Amino acid sequence: MTWNYRVVKFNDEPASASETGAYYEIKEVFYDFENKPIGYSDAVCGSDTYEGLFKCMSMMQSAHAKPVIDEEEFYRTDFKQENIYAV
Repeated sequence: MTWNYRVVKFNDEPASASETGAYYEIKEVFYDFENKPIGYSDAVCGSDTYEGLFKCMSMMQSAHAKPVIDEEEFYRTDFKQENIYAV
């Protein structure tokens, strides 16, 4: 079995007339021995527009320039609510 990253388009009922109902995600896609897709992972990146998907990818590319976050940081209890949205 092989895999690679692929853009997967999902279609849903649009919430309004101005929406398409489409949603794009980058996923790990798995293939059988005949190279037919047989499954995919949770989203690596997603957006409700194709262009937004590539903005997400650009943001992902910039992650290597930032310090690595230790998983333990997510279990802190000393944060303040207003810090959640700080940039």
